[in-house]
Amino acid sequence: MEIKTSTRYIHIAPRKLRILRAAIKRMHPVVATKRLALMQDRAAKFFRKSILAALDSAKQRQLEVQTLAFKEVRVDEGPGFKRFRAGSKGSAKRYVRKTSHITIMLTVAPSKGEAKTKGSEITVVPRVEQKVEKSVTGEKPIKIAKAVSKISKSKTK
Repeated sequence: MEIKTSTRYIHIAPRKLRILRAAIKRMHPVVATKRLALMQDRAAKFFRKSILAALDSAKQRQLEVQTLAFKEVRVDEGPGFKRFRAGSKGSAKRYVRKTSHITIMLTVAPSKGEAKTKGSEITVVPRVEQKVEKSVTGEKPIKIAKAVSKISKSKTK
């Protein structure tokens, strides 16, 4: 099930909203609202309201909020307000106050290891866990399988 919410005619440039969109689109919606509440950015207020509206409509449809994930977070350009500023020699210089539309689409995220359907086929996605250990020197973590192969190679030399 998908929940679509759009907030339209926001008085902020889409360029400013798209910077924030890149930061939140990989997060869980509940976590995103908590992080956006702490941000000083003016665009965060608009995103937070849109996400809360989407979560509220999901609750209204009796969906669990914890099972939702972002399917699409889109920022589109709205109509511009044409304005004039005083220019040199009594002329007027035109500028445009930009507006934006935010569209948020939430979907029920399948849990890991759950069966996904593609058309008529059913595929099972296995849950793979990789064990990672930190190296003694504090460098990048080394995967155990690689570490074992490195040790066995050094002993054979």
